[in-house]
Amino acid sequence: GVPYQMATSFSMSPMTSVAAGGLSTLTIEAGVTIKFKNGGPSVSYSLGLGSSNGNLPVNIFPVRLIAAGTQAQPIVLTSSAASPAAGDWGGIEWNGGPADGNVMSHVRVEYAGGDSGTQGFGCGEGDNDAALIFANWRPDDAFITDSTISSSASGGIVSGWRTDLNG
Repeated sequence: GVPYQMATSFSMSPMTSVAAGGLSTLTIEAGVTIKFKNGGPSVSYSLGLGSSNGNLPVNIFPVRLIAAGTQAQPIVLTSSAASPAAGDWGGIEWNGGPADGNVMSHVRVEYAGGDSGTQGFGCGEGDNDAALIFANWRPDDAFITDSTISSSASGGIVSGWRTDLNG
């Protein structure tokens, strides 16, 4: 019942690329609340998953997310501010993940969308701030279910990847 307090960003990534079989998994249990500190006008703390330096498998270091909340015990990612405001923290910056097997169910992402520093992904503005950012990888599954993104200072989700699929 006691929320986790993140006084800085949290990021994880495997030591080897997806091409070499690398994969890390982050599991967040049902009922967990993680509160992110507001770093001020030029610092936006975030939850960083995976890393990438381009869209080739040799450049992607994937993290699988298993965040399986329930209706009675949702997972909450939010601001630690006494009076939360949109953009208090960056959000989830997912720079590499496996195409399938991710779970994001009954998750609330609140007061995110602060400055991510991500640019040139997705459609629309060149500056890609959002509560959830996918960069350099494309999920095959519709794995975000029964979840809510609210009070984001920017977009809800930025999906930025290149693909060889038609359509």
